[in-house]
Amino acid sequence: MLARAREAAQTPAPVDGGLRRLTLPNRRIGYLSARGRYLIVCDGECRRAASPSLFAAGMAAAGHRHASLDGLEEVFLPHGQIVYADPARRGVYWGRLLDVSDGRDLTQAHADEFARARWQRLMRDATPADVHGEGRFAAALLTGDDPNAAEPLRQVLLRRRDLRLYVLPGADILAAGQLPALLTPDGRVLSLAGLPAAARPFLPGVLRAWQAEGDAPSAR
Repeated sequence: MLARAREAAQTPAPVDGGLRRLTLPNRRIGYLSARGRYLIVCDGECRRAASPSLFAAGMAAAGHRHASLDGLEEVFLPHGQIVYADPARRGVYWGRLLDVSDGRDLTQAHADEFARARWQRLMRDATPADVHGEGRFAAALLTGDDPNAAEPLRQVLLRRRDLRLYVLPGADILAAGQLPALLTPDGRVLSLAGLPAAARPFLPGVLRAWQAEGDAPSAR
């Protein structure tokens, strides 16, 4: 796949919004940056027309930007997904960005960085009054604009003696439709939107299983 991209970088090819469109093995589609340094890999067609609202949402969510992507613009969406825009901002591409030189998955690397940055942003705004419990595991309960609505969730979560819980609005961290939600220091998100009252007693167990899926977060 990368060999195909390197070969295409040396030969004329149809240009789509400033990118070369490639047909890759296993029915994948690739979009190669102007100088052949980066390749967007998609499972099928992944180009969509760009919209100003998408760029506005990305600017609000990111807090930082990655430069030097060979004309590509990296857009961080509020729920954490990354998409790419061509230099003309005519198209948006929903795929993985690979470094052609070494095959590194830059989408995953930048998503991890973005996730860690979200936790750091929260911690900059947190005060002692926002911290509940003294456990060794840290998580943030993001309540949205109505912290009282999330109070039953806080009470249930604090039944876990090993939890240190930060209760914060988080409306600038996640989209409103995801709130309330839990966020861990490594940036993983568990949306609790629509959680029925009958399911709340099981929430500590859900949190324990959710933590076990990845590395258990440490208190920061």
